[in-house]
Amino acid sequence: MLIEPHTLYPAGANVPAFRLLDVRAGIEVARGAMPFSVHAPILTDEERHEVGIRYKRVGQEEAVALGYDLTDAVMPQRIAAWRAVCDTGPTAVMCWRGGMRSKLAAQFIGREDVPRVSGGYKALRNYVMSQLATSLAEKESYVIGGMTGSGKTALLHEVAGHSDVLALDLEGEAKHRGSAFGSLLEPQSAQATFENSLATKLLLSSASVLLLEDESRNIGKRQLPESIYREIEKGPLILVEESVPSRVQQIHRDYVLSLSDAHGVAAAKAYLKESLLKLRKRLSSDVVERGAKNLEEISAGSAWRDPAVHAWIAPLLTEYYDPLYRKGLKTMNRPVIFRGSREECRAWITQSLVNR
Repeated sequence: MLIEPHTLYPAGANVPAFRLLDVRAGIEVARGAMPFSVHAPILTDEERHEVGIRYKRVGQEEAVALGYDLTDAVMPQRIAAWRAVCDTGPTAVMCWRGGMRSKLAAQFIGREDVPRVSGGYKALRNYVMSQLATSLAEKESYVIGGMTGSGKTALLHEVAGHSDVLALDLEGEAKHRGSAFGSLLEPQSAQATFENSLATKLLLSSASVLLLEDESRNIGKRQLPESIYREIEKGPLILVEESVPSRVQQIHRDYVLSLSDAHGVAAAKAYLKESLLKLRKRLSSDVVERGAKNLEEISAGSAWRDPAVHAWIAPLLTEYYDPLYRKGLKTMNRPVIFRGSREECRAWITQSLVNR
């Protein structure tokens, strides 16, 4: 049984109709994955490579025969894993173009209630991306802006629980904090995976209000879809205004503590120092050198966890990020609909956009 892409992700349904069982090889999923999917390949990268070579040399029949030979010993375990996924709820099987691999997997699973995705990943991606502009047009977009460290992302998450608001964390989706220090010391998702996730969240959401953080076109190595970036360019601004000491504490939490808690103080220190030194051409050498020395001298332990000891953060904000943001704010000339502290902005969003 085949199921069409539009029935998998019904517009405004908030949840997908089916979980996806993605049986493509790992190398294919790394280039582009869909949300709400479980990856359980029918062929590993190595097996797929060998089958592909056989297909080019002698044709489909021999290639299929080789596939059976390569997987004979492990196929029972793979089938058991597929069936376990299907047991957790409505599931549809997907390969690259809805062809032989999803058909074989569905036959092995042997359940009439497990359909295949017509056209596979390629058709599903084309569908969700084709709906992106329509999904955006159905929502009122507002942009949360403010100086670096003002807690814009935290504010997004604070209001995300309201049913009529879709708070889209672009940095979280991109796995990057969108600055010279923005890497999370882990690989960013593929561009297609990033786009698929954004488009699907917008398509499924029944919210009438969309909140976006003020971002540049590129977040790390990922680029925002043009239609989303246009919303940021024109959207009314909710400006979060916090003091420098408050922003220093936020940066310390978001960058220093989060990195060191995840990867250790030594790795975090090395990464932060390297990122700071990359700003030599944009900051005065005195600020960079003093900041790097300060980082080097902070010992692991209680000092590392004290924002007051990290004297490198405040000059970075006031001499680098703040002038950049002021310039961008002036250049884009967007309407400011509200401004205030993070708490004041949260209260305004709740009162004016949610409970109206």
